Amino acid sequence: MQSQIEKPTSNIVSLFGSKKSAAPVDSKVADESEPSSESFLDSMRKNMENQERLRKERSKANQSVLKSYRIKN
Repeated sequence: MQSQIEKPTSNIVSLFGSKKSAAPVDSKVADESEPSSESFLDSMRKNMENQERLRKERSKANQSVLKSYRIKN
């Protein structure tokens, strides 16, 4: 026996119901729908920094693979 009463949940989605009852709103979805306070230039700067970091990491990883397999350039 259960000491707490649980409400039954249904996986059925109503096609004619309101949008609020059709699917629960996820917090991530709600955050993405709002325009961000970041400017376009800030996004570009972050992307360039990330691209440069990844390029350096790939270069370093490729050099270690060449050394480990004793491949000469």
